[in-house]
Amino acid sequence: MLNIFKLNEKNLGIAGSVLLLEIVGCVVLGVTLIQLQLPEAYALIVAWAVNLTVAWYLAKAARTLNKNVLVYGFLSALGPPIAIANFVSLYHHDLIGQIDPPTGP
Repeated sequence: MLNIFKLNEKNLGIAGSVLLLEIVGCVVLGVTLIQLQLPEAYALIVAWAVNLTVAWYLAKAARTLNKNVLVYGFLSALGPPIAIANFVSLYHHDLIGQIDPPTGP
């Protein structure tokens, strides 16, 4: 799978790719539904349904990065804006972990 968010955490990269595809796909679907004179609310339903996959991968990434799984998984399932915020938070945490790895005793 094409992973434009290539980091140490595989699940975080998958969540970012699916999130990006979700946003682009739902914008295209919304514009298409408007052109067909159908309610664009169907695009929001599709966005929420696809967002469940993003929430699953964010929860798996949070578990690997020793973060609270409920915060990152459950809250991300509530909607794409929260999933975006959680993705950015985990992405920065993983990025900082690569730049400055923790030193053990």
